[in-house]
Amino acid sequence: MKLSPEQVTAVNNCLENLTYGVFDPPGAGKTAIAINAIVEHGQFPTLVTLPAHLIPQWKLQLELWGVPSEEIAAAPRGCGPEIRHAALSSDSAISLVSYNTWASYDYMPECLDPRWKAFAFDEAHRLRTGKASAWHHVKLARTKSRTKHTKTPMWLFTGTPIVKDATDVWPFMFLVNKYKYGSRERFARDTCYTYQGDYKIEVGAVRDPEAFRELLGQHSIRRSWREIPSLAGLRQRSVDFPLELDPRTLHRHRTIRRDYRDPETGEPLESSAQMIHALRRLTIPTKAEAVTEFVLDHPGRLLLLAWYRDSARFLANALERKKHTVAYIDGSTSEAKRAEAIARYKTEPNCILVGTIGSMKEGWDGLQVGYQVLFAEQHYVSADNEQALRRILRRGQKQPVLVYWLYALKSFDMRVRKVAAKRAANIEQALGEFIEEEEWNTR
Repeated sequence: MKLSPEQVTAVNNCLENLTYGVFDPPGAGKTAIAINAIVEHGQFPTLVTLPAHLIPQWKLQLELWGVPSEEIAAAPRGCGPEIRHAALSSDSAISLVSYNTWASYDYMPECLDPRWKAFAFDEAHRLRTGKASAWHHVKLARTKSRTKHTKTPMWLFTGTPIVKDATDVWPFMFLVNKYKYGSRERFARDTCYTYQGDYKIEVGAVRDPEAFRELLGQHSIRRSWREIPSLAGLRQRSVDFPLELDPRTLHRHRTIRRDYRDPETGEPLESSAQMIHALRRLTIPTKAEAVTEFVLDHPGRLLLLAWYRDSARFLANALERKKHTVAYIDGSTSEAKRAEAIARYKTEPNCILVGTIGSMKEGWDGLQVGYQVLFAEQHYVSADNEQALRRILRRGQKQPVLVYWLYALKSFDMRVRKVAAKRAANIEQALGEFIEEEEWNTR
């Protein structure tokens, strides 16, 4: 694996600055930049903070870049306090924790421990929120009376540094210089048009966009796709999105696979097809949690696809409960409802269109107004996945299409990925191989 010249530039900028932001667009390779900055900095341990659902992805990427697995400590989604404390006190070179860890008073002393030699924050726009968030404690790292980290490197990575208004970058500027940018309200008044609302200052547009870009450019880098030569002609970028099942679900998965019986319900599974359905259903709640977090970090239209109808409906319901704008289509959706769902996707900028891969064969036109596709399940026939993707990656698409492949490690998803990669369609043979193997490749 080798960095592109543009990635090398970003790595060097991180190493040359005490606080630095890499704000290239999603899919531009910021994780590789972060990992190489950490490794080339060469002072350990480093604390990496990221959304919980990205921890498995980071672990795999660290290993791909040559970091030994024993040098990585992690507190994944759903882990208990003992695992979080262990990750924060480990002798490993790199520790991976979630933003929720920073938000808790229970872990604050360990997060701010003087032993950390560098901090990295992935999806750093999560620091933009208020007192009950991770930011409430992260900012203490630049406070002399509270920590020893006023001179510790802090690198922030996000493709969406501004989610709501320009003050979203204020936490970053505070970390750059807490004396000059100590007040969010003053930062807002200095950089934006503001007015007094009923309860707080309301923030409008930036007063001087050129001056604002110049200010951020002194401490960060943001390049569009066209400004990155190695990506300028890119039409599609695929991003693996691995998840770890919690121990209870993983045990249940393995028992079903071995005994053809669900250990919790006692229900016998009398065929390969029933086993496939049972194994798949086990992963959906974990995937739904990850998807609801994913959409927070990837604003804009999203096409969310599943193999089975019940999976698609489960995901749609989970997103609706979180108050997201959701449209839904599967093979049983009427023509009128399908037209209504597609119209909603086209007109509402943050609409999530949830559907089944099979229903794509019926024709969904005009979806290229969006550019993000998330496969929560993929079909074992790669041509079906490709056909679904072509609803967005087609004439009229003006941006590179980002395709995220969500899968549960050490689950039946791994076999489906392998079959799809080989462009095979014999799922019964694949299931037989899966049952015979004690363990299987997690990549």
